[in-house]
Amino acid sequence: MKLLSQQEQRHVAIIEDSLVNRDNNIRIKVRLLINNKESFPILYAYLQFKPNALTKNNFFCAGQQLIFSGRSKPVHSLLNEGGFDLQRYAISQRLLGTFNVQNFTIHEFRNLQKRSINLKTRKNQGVHILSGYPCIKDIYKTFLQVSSLRYSGLALSEVSPSPLSHDTVSRWLKSRCFRPKDLWRLVEPSIDKKSPCVLIADDTLIAKTRSKKIEMVHYQYSGNEHDVIAGIGLVNLLWHDLTKVESIPINYLIYDKDSDGKTKNTHFSEMLTLAKKRGIMPEVVVMDAWYSSLDNLKSIRSHGWIWVNTLRKNRIVNHNKQLNKLDISEEGTSIHLRGYGWVTVFKFTAKNGRIDYIVTNKENPTRQYLKSIMDARWSVEVYHREVKQNCGIERCQARTSRAQRNHIFLAISAWFEQHKRRISEKITLYQQNWDVIKSAITEQIRVLLAYPN
Repeated sequence: MKLLSQQEQRHVAIIEDSLVNRDNNIRIKVRLLINNKESFPILYAYLQFKPNALTKNNFFCAGQQLIFSGRSKPVHSLLNEGGFDLQRYAISQRLLGTFNVQNFTIHEFRNLQKRSINLKTRKNQGVHILSGYPCIKDIYKTFLQVSSLRYSGLALSEVSPSPLSHDTVSRWLKSRCFRPKDLWRLVEPSIDKKSPCVLIADDTLIAKTRSKKIEMVHYQYSGNEHDVIAGIGLVNLLWHDLTKVESIPINYLIYDKDSDGKTKNTHFSEMLTLAKKRGIMPEVVVMDAWYSSLDNLKSIRSHGWIWVNTLRKNRIVNHNKQLNKLDISEEGTSIHLRGYGWVTVFKFTAKNGRIDYIVTNKENPTRQYLKSIMDARWSVEVYHREVKQNCGIERCQARTSRAQRNHIFLAISAWFEQHKRRISEKITLYQQNWDVIKSAITEQIRVLLAYPN
């Protein structure tokens, strides 16, 4: 069979699975095309090559068309690798063999309407052309931006501009490895490190109340439900520009004590340390009472930063007194926080009668200053609401922790894309979602009115 010839040949294929590391090589599963058409039954093969700059940039994604040249290694050669079991498995999966691809380099990457990628190689060997729609990462992220109802892999497969099966989406989601540092690479160009800013830390619970077999799900307290529910804990750090009055997430960590043994307070401290290494110098760090432990306050002080925090009413101050037992003046009262030192506390009473005790280590703070900082802190609550309601961060039903982590990153990335449009076009995230569906609703109304029965 010509496909299995040991001679260098040119083939056309559709990428089926994304990159998989194996034995220091890169393997991509592809569907082979015969005369530019898929055969029946469908024939598959592996492309195998050494990792280089091309693979680091992750250009290969499922659904793209690939034209390559290489020498084939037929299935019966698997006898030397894994015996009859591996050979029988390959035949049952209609895998013809493995094509060894060598000596390819990136020649050009063009970001056009169809996002074509042209690759040329040394000595006419290796991968020649990779073309088609954007990779699954871009499709998945855009899908989270525009979808306001369904967020499953099946839903994406039904609306994807390039042919994708829901199984391909599921396999891709659990095979990628997106991490919090990828978020920093995404948002760093939008961060003005010279502008006066505030760092805002808070956590939220990604509710999974109907999920019994999803990894990383633990019973935790939800401020939204005012009860303990099942979910995934997410600790966020936002950068708030005091000049432009906008907030951008710069880091996040997932609370999963079973995997790393770290608490939310540990994550909080690590994110502040990393923010300083990245060159962010905030005027103040603000957080809620959950992060008011002495270790956290001393950690912020060690960075040379000012902090503003909410304390519980029963916090022991002035050696042996509860905070709510003190007489606090309108202009603030200096108190001694046991184990820390002298700080200033202000008492704020909300319209519903709730009392908040706002404390800071800033020298001679004013009431108006603390009020402006706490108003800025509210942006993290808005962010939590938007990323849940508009980007489906809670709607992933994948069971593996890796797939859940990847979905969380992509949902945050989708929020950031919507945020950039909000800044440039002055359109809220809710208006952006409405713009997606209103034309379809208008057309459906016309159809139903034209044919009422």
